[in-house]
Order: sequence, then C-alpha cells, then structure tokens
Amino acid sequence: MESSNKRPAQTTPQRPDVKKSKTIDKKDTCPPPAKKEPVSVNSTRGNKLVLPKRRAKPLEKKEVISEAIIQEVKEGKLPDKKECFDCPDCGESIFPPYPPKLHRLIKKLKQNQIQYEKEQRAAYELEVIECKRNNMFIKPFILQDVGLSKNDKRVICRTHQIELKFKPMAKEKGYPEHIDFDAIADRIDLFQDELLGIIERKVSSTYLDAAYCRFEKMGVKARSAKEMLAVFEDFKPGYYGVKGTDAIMQALFSLFLETSLITINNVKPLTPIEFIQQILVPEAGLRLIRQDRGGKVDLEEAKRIMKESEEYGSIVYYKVKKDKNMPDEKEIAKIQQQDEHGEEQPNEYISFPMPSNTEEEEDDENESEDILSSQLSMVSQVDEFDDQVSSQTPELQD
Repeated sequence: MESSNKRPAQTTPQRPDVKKSKTIDKKDTCPPPAKKEPVSVNSTRGNKLVLPKRRAKPLEKKEVISEAIIQEVKEGKLPDKKECFDCPDCGESIFPPYPPKLHRLIKKLKQNQIQYEKEQRAAYELEVIECKRNNMFIKPFILQDVGLSKNDKRVICRTHQIELKFKPMAKEKGYPEHIDFDAIADRIDLFQDELLGIIERKVSSTYLDAAYCRFEKMGVKARSAKEMLAVFEDFKPGYYGVKGTDAIMQALFSLFLETSLITINNVKPLTPIEFIQQILVPEAGLRLIRQDRGGKVDLEEAKRIMKESEEYGSIVYYKVKKDKNMPDEKEIAKIQQQDEHGEEQPNEYISFPMPSNTEEEEDDENESEDILSSQLSMVSQVDEFDDQVSSQTPELQD
C-alpha cells in the first residue's frame, strides 16, 4: 500500500547546453590545432612542470690549428699582437705605418713612459729598503702610466687627424698643401680695387646685403652674442683657417683702416672693424681661392669651395702667429696707466680669434714634443709632493 501511495517522480526535460553546443560547433567548423609540446604533466601530487626537449645544434666547423703554431706555443713563443696606438683623447686605434710627424710623437710618448717607469722602480726600491728597516708591510709594485694633460691629449688627437684625415682630403679636393701666409698682403693688393668698390657700394656683395639686413630687422640686437654665433661660420675664409683670417685682417687694416678709407660715417650702422670682419674678410677669401684655382672659377664656385673647406681650415691652420710688433704685458700696463691719466695712447693691436682645434705643420713642428717633454718633470714633481705629504701625515697624527 505504501508503494501505491507514492507519487511518481516528475521528470523535467533537460535543456541543451548552449556553451557546449557552441564549442562543439566550433570544433566541427575549425581545423584541429597543431600539437604542442606539453608544458605540464598531471601527477599524483598535482601539475608538474616539464622543460621542452632540447634541440640538437648543428656542429660548428672548428678552425684547424697548424702544427707550426702548436710548436711555437710549446716553445713559449706566442704570436705577436698587431701593434697599434690608441689616441688618449678620442680613443681611435691607429695602426702603422704612421706618418713621420705622428711617428715622432708616438716615439716621444714611449720614451717618456720608459723614463717614468725607471723613476717609479727607483722610488719603489728606496721604499722597500725603508719598509724592511722599519719592519713594515711592503706594498706590491704597480706601474703607472704617464699622466697626460688635456692640452697634450688635444695635441696628439689633432696630429693624427691632420696627418690621416685632412691631408688626404686636401689632395682629393685640390686644396693647396702649403700656404704662404706672408704673401697674402701682396696678393690682396691685386684685387684692392674690387674691395674698395664694395666699400663705396659700387660692387655688389651678398655679405654686405646680409649684414645691413640684420641691422634693419634687429637694430643693436644684431651685435648680441647669440646672433653673432648664428652667423659666425659665414665669416671664415675657408681652408685659410684662423691663421689666414689673421693675415687677411692685418693686410686690410693697413690698406683701409690706417689710410682712413673706412670710417664710421661710410660704413654705418656697422663699425669699421665689424665691416672688415663680416664683409671684407670673406670677400677677400673668395678672391684668394679664385687665385689658387688660377682664375678658372667664378666667385659662386669659390664660395662653395670656401664653405666646404671651413672644417679643414679651422683644424689645420688654427694657430695665429704672434706679431713681433704686438705689445707685451709691460707695454699694455703702460698703456693702461696712460689711459687712467688721460694721456694719448697708440692704436691697439686688433685680432679676430676663432676656436682652435689642431696644430699647424710648419710653425708647430716641435710644439708637441716640447709639451710632452715638460710633462715628465711635472709628473715627477707631483710624486715628490705626494711623498712629502705622506711623510708628514704620521707626524701630525702623533
């Protein structure tokens, strides 16, 4: 009876699983994915990481060492490394054969290093004797290199740049290898009338038009350092460099400034010196380059050459010769005293300096050697000073 009273269990129809059906449809439509190597494997303790199998690398071809090299190694004769010189300023490695001037410089450096090593070893022997006498710890010998100043490093760097980079470039571009700067004044006399025409506004000049345009737009601000640095490169006479600029200016001073052909009134708003620096110097540089090419190029082509060779000139001909007529320090002091008392003073020497980056071949033949020879005595003096300080420190502690 009890069984008959029980109600039959209601069975609800199961709804189809949408997610499963979707996944099934995707599996049916999409191609099966490629099999991947298992990253983990199921174990009794859980998932366990498994590294993928290593791929066999192809065997590399080994260089065969000759029997002669093996025999030299057994005898203790190791193969010599290629000799090279590392520039202490830019770090460039320079391999022989060296140009003669650079070879002399490297040889002088090596001689200084050998001499400095001898001095270090002699000082170390005295230090060892002193330590043994006082039962003190003997420090190991550590060889130190000769300390080069920043100026010495620049000289070395300029030398190898000139000899290895700029001289070959000069031959390729057709720049003159040697310039007679003493003859520049006579060469400028040949086109003096053209420069005089620029002063009198009879000959056109792009440099003159640019200078007057700057003053019309900015007025006195055209003389500011910022504006002058922006147009400074335009005033350089190309491969004649700083030394050529100085020679050109001295010639122009004697031609136009001392003869009063250039005055404040006829070059306004520029000053006479500004007119020479910004207009006549580059104009003279164009005509000197035209002379170097035998008159076969016009001023436009000479201007292109002058612009192209600015770096060469500023590196190779960077140094200005000191004029013998230039007043020394005592004469300058006298002039200042005369100025304070209101007395008349002569015209001061005016130069047009530019940033210097390298040395000149003819005048600076022994400059680098003199600098490097003086460096050794300076290093030894520093060592003596350090010894004196170290000897005085224990006394101060006591």
